[in-house]
Amino acid sequence: MPKYSIVVPTRNRIETLKICLESIFVQPERDMEIVVADNASADGTESYVKSLTDSRVVYTRSDEPLSMRGNWTRALQRISGDWLIFIGDDDALMPDFTALAELVMRKADVPIIAWNRPIYRWPSFAGEHERNRLKFRVGTTLKLVDSKAALKAMYQKFIKPFDMPSVYHNLVQRSLVQKITEALNGYPMSISPDMGSGILNLAYSDRFAQFDRPLSVMGYSDGSAGSAFKYTAPDSQQRNAFTSLEPEIDELIQRYPLQGLQSVEAMVFRILKDMIRFVRQAGIEIDCDLHGFADWHVRRIGFAHPDERADVVAKLHALCTENGFSDIVIPSEITNEPVGFGQQMPFIVADKAGTGGFQGQIDFSHTPVADVLGAARVLKGMLPDLK
Repeated sequence: MPKYSIVVPTRNRIETLKICLESIFVQPERDMEIVVADNASADGTESYVKSLTDSRVVYTRSDEPLSMRGNWTRALQRISGDWLIFIGDDDALMPDFTALAELVMRKADVPIIAWNRPIYRWPSFAGEHERNRLKFRVGTTLKLVDSKAALKAMYQKFIKPFDMPSVYHNLVQRSLVQKITEALNGYPMSISPDMGSGILNLAYSDRFAQFDRPLSVMGYSDGSAGSAFKYTAPDSQQRNAFTSLEPEIDELIQRYPLQGLQSVEAMVFRILKDMIRFVRQAGIEIDCDLHGFADWHVRRIGFAHPDERADVVAKLHALCTENGFSDIVIPSEITNEPVGFGQQMPFIVADKAGTGGFQGQIDFSHTPVADVLGAARVLKGMLPDLK
């Protein structure tokens, strides 16, 4: 039984997959399995993975396209490691992933290890002004977080719904997944496996470790689900390619109408609402605070695609009016400049972010770096070795 199971779900992104796998192959740890969960790719992924000589690789393939949850659930059934982590096929592990993981394990006896995740936007990323850039916040602080308190803060005030300690870009003990599976007769991850698994992990654990030092880098390329909704038009090919495999999206919208809001934030509310039944089975009485959701969504209006902002504003107005949320001020006009698309950045901009930490953004457009692994290596070179 290996110590680590590194799971890489993939679908028709062989070029980024190669870079992702390289970031895993360079790990010195031999006591690991690398599970490539191929979701019916038709771009040569199967022959490529089968040609690999690294004995740690485990290949599993679906002959028919599955939803994201379907592919992730299938992959979970194949793993055997003590610790597991899912990363996307355009993501990367940091070069010192296993060394840092071992460091945290020596200091904290917890079933989940989470960390600040740098974001690298590939040259193929939909938002042209953000391409080939790495955004990061790093430090050396390791803290223990109360799982139930974090869960309640998310349901009531929507604090960090995108940063839950899920199986995605976090290390999770397989024993915790097994515990949840036994309690619920499965590991139900909702239509968003990262959010769904994060909710389950919080509900069924007491605490988790949060490390300011990254163990992985999240990549956004042209096929990323997140960028499909934030940076492409509603009828774009990229967005349609994603939603065509997720028939449950329409079902969730009908179950929780929210004035017909179809934003990413509205889907967060629907997923949280849909997962409540599993949280309550853990003995936690909780519900989504609609006022907290509306207040959070208003502060994030600028994240919507410019073509959708007027519709989002109108529907938020209707939602607040219907529920008497007169204290929530909704701006009447939103700039059409996409959030985060500002002036060209210099090579690196960094400022202090607490003791022993800093945050910044690196623009690689005038350097040889052009992929997520190159960005991870540059970031590793900026950081001190930890013992």
